[in-house]
Amino acid sequence: MIVTILNTKTKEKVTYQDNYMTYTKNEWPPFIWTEGNYSCDCNRELFFYRAKHLKEPKDPKCGNSRYRVKLLQGHLKYDEIER
Repeated sequence: MIVTILNTKTKEKVTYQDNYMTYTKNEWPPFIWTEGNYSCDCNRELFFYRAKHLKEPKDPKCGNSRYRVKLLQGHLKYDEIER
């Protein structure tokens, strides 16, 4: 899966290949990104820093407006950036 994360404050985007999250057409559950652990800014901030190969913040802040994601895997797509 190709993940793009937008920092809404700085407008900076990072894109990385996530080899852990793979789905077939019939399995696509965006729940983890829409309402689960990956929907929170604290986790998305960690993903953002890891994708940039930067030292992670010690105390990422929770929320739901700082980071937006776009997910692509072949024909599968979830997009908070372009909405």
